[in-house]
Amino acid sequence: MFKKKKIHTMVCAALMTSVTAWASGEAALEEVIVTAQKRAENVQDVPISIQTLNAAALEKNVIVSLTDMRAQAPGVTINNFPFAQESTLLVNMRGSQPFSTAVTLDQPVAIHLNGVYLARSNGLNSVTAADLERVEILKGPQGTLVGRNAASGAINIVTVKPTFDGFHFKQQVTVASRGQLTTKTAVNLPVSDTLAVRISYLNKSIDEPANGIKNSGPGPELGTSKTDAWRLDFRWRPVDSVTVDYGYDHTKLKLQDQPFVCLGATLAVANKSDCTSSYRNTLTGASAQPDTETEVEGHTFNVDWTASDTLTVRSITGYRKLTESYYKNMIYSPGNFGYIAGPVTSLPPASSVTIPMPGSSVPGIVNQDQISQEFQLVGRPSEFFNYTGGIYYFEEKGYEAPSQYVYMPSRGLATLNRPKQAWARNCLVPPGYKHVF
Repeated sequence: MFKKKKIHTMVCAALMTSVTAWASGEAALEEVIVTAQKRAENVQDVPISIQTLNAAALEKNVIVSLTDMRAQAPGVTINNFPFAQESTLLVNMRGSQPFSTAVTLDQPVAIHLNGVYLARSNGLNSVTAADLERVEILKGPQGTLVGRNAASGAINIVTVKPTFDGFHFKQQVTVASRGQLTTKTAVNLPVSDTLAVRISYLNKSIDEPANGIKNSGPGPELGTSKTDAWRLDFRWRPVDSVTVDYGYDHTKLKLQDQPFVCLGATLAVANKSDCTSSYRNTLTGASAQPDTETEVEGHTFNVDWTASDTLTVRSITGYRKLTESYYKNMIYSPGNFGYIAGPVTSLPPASSVTIPMPGSSVPGIVNQDQISQEFQLVGRPSEFFNYTGGIYYFEEKGYEAPSQYVYMPSRGLATLNRPKQAWARNCLVPPGYKHVF
């Protein structure tokens, strides 16, 4: 009996100590504000499976693009497509895996940058930023508030906005393996009491080959890349109830694709998971492979008007443009073929390859531009009732012309052809959001 009373007393004392510490401010959970439901609210009040990476977590893990988030969220995988094409990404959330990517295919995970929907997976890894405020990962269907292209989830990327509290300068330099150097620069400048400007710049380079696969030919190392990205943001607040944000971003990515296969004495194609140290780690290029180049730019114009204590009206206008030229060639050996990162005449040992590829390269081409306009009404007339309504317009045009080498055993040669070309035009005017209670 004495032991039982003693245990109860100890538990009560511990609980009272915790409550006292919480009340005095010594220990408390940090409040995380998200906009997953189109309104700023505590993440603990959002009935969605959500994970948020704030500015501190993003800087600590040197996250500047979606590729850097591969190991940050359970149940979320981000893969290149094809496996050697670094600029194109497929986002898998809760097991919903896209099978391919093209200007004619929508993906099951919706990606938004400052409220603007990014329609294509091509060039998605090129959407980088030096100054991120947070990234919200919403798991599960989000069609009610995000749209039809969010069957398995959504990712919201939010950049830092200009502030009026004085001049700020931030510089970050990170050095990592594979000769990686990342520099991030951000400057905040208040022009007046109602106008502020923020400029950010990112430079990221990787100078050493990936997976130990070296190019012994005249071309550059495989798996290397260089990224230059910058943003220009204006914030204008003519009155306390109105905030106008304009942002322009531009990113240019150059890279040398890496093979996604193992290269060996008897097998030219194998999965990466099957690679062992017995495979050869060099290949010889017939000529220097040109860089794959991806360029994206975007304009965002957002207006936020607090009409009353219970109603907020928003306008989100976006325009984005993508231009990409990528290089993919084929290699053939007896019984096997596969993509590699450049024209090849021989593969150690040379006897494993019988037909050399042509020395010249022809790029695949992807062009896409989009424009979107969204109006939102976000209200909370009472403590027990809130609603979100709106109307959305979206239009895009796209063109894709992939190139591929085809081996013809009967003729003993490999030729270049374009097996398909695709034109896409998409115009979407959904009926608006459903009410959310």
